[in-house]
Amino acid sequence: SRLVHGLQHSILNAQRADPQAAASVQNQQDLSSKELMARAGQVLLYDIAFCIYIFAFFGAFVLQCVGFGWISGCDPSTPLPYFAATLQILFTIMAVSFGF
Repeated sequence: SRLVHGLQHSILNAQRADPQAAASVQNQQDLSSKELMARAGQVLLYDIAFCIYIFAFFGAFVLQCVGFGWISGCDPSTPLPYFAATLQILFTIMAVSFGF
């Protein structure tokens, strides 16, 4: 595809322009999973937007749990609201379990 070709082309141009930087990129690609997790931990500690997202993520989970009660109070004629709420709760559970 054009995207892959363009990325390959830009990588080759970068390697020709600065071989030392290209070697640095190659070294970053050879990191172990433990080193990658350590770097991700640094992002978690110092990225303000990510920290705000964490609070919004868990706030949305709590709101969705409360929403189950609101759905039953409306007595819907279709199961779609329950299905949507269940999918959101499953997403939260799977996202958190992916992190561990």
